Amino acid sequence: MWSSVAAVVITVAIAVVSHVATKKYYRLKRKAQLAVDLFSAAVKALEDDVLTVEEVKTFEELARRVVRD
Repeated sequence: MWSSVAAVVITVAIAVVSHVATKKYYRLKRKAQLAVDLFSAAVKALEDDVLTVEEVKTFEELARRVVRD
């Protein structure tokens, strides 16, 4: 009897830890992708040596999303 209760408790604990770890992984993955997008936009802007208003707005939006998410 006690072994089955212990198994259920352990299973629930593992499920909770797994859920939390998965959420953190996907959040970190999303942030990493935003950082890659930001650096890609910076490289693209530096290639032509001209910084346009649209590029600045893109940097601003991506930076906000990196910080906010």
